[in-house]
Amino acid sequence: MSNIVKFPNDYVPPEQETLSHLKKSIEKNKEIYVNNVVDQHSSSLLANIALSGFNIDKEEFMKDFAFTVETIRSSLYRNMGLHHHFQDHIDESVELTGMEELGDDEQMSLDFGKKEDE
Repeated sequence: MSNIVKFPNDYVPPEQETLSHLKKSIEKNKEIYVNNVVDQHSSSLLANIALSGFNIDKEEFMKDFAFTVETIRSSLYRNMGLHHHFQDHIDESVELTGMEELGDDEQMSLDFGKKEDE
C-alpha cells in the first residue's frame, strides 16, 4: 500500500481567453463602470434640481434631462475609448471655439468655487 493519492487523468485545463475576448470583456466592464457613474450622478443631479424648486414631473423636462444624461454618458464613453451613438451627432454638429476667441464673460470658470483671493 502506498501513501500516494492518484488524481484523475481526465483533467482538461480551462480554455485560455483569446485577446479579442479579453478586449471585449474589458470594454464591457468599462461600459458597466461608466453606466454606473452616470446613473449615480444623474440621479443625484435630478434630486438636487427638484430640491431647487424645479418641476421635474413634466414630460418635456424629462425628455431634455434624458438627452442631457445620454450626452454625458457619450462623453464618458469617449473618454474611456468606447463608442456611443451620440458621438457621431456631436462630431457633426459641434464646433469647438478656442478660448482666445471668447471674452471673459463667455468663458466657463473652472475654479469650482474658489474665492478670487485664494
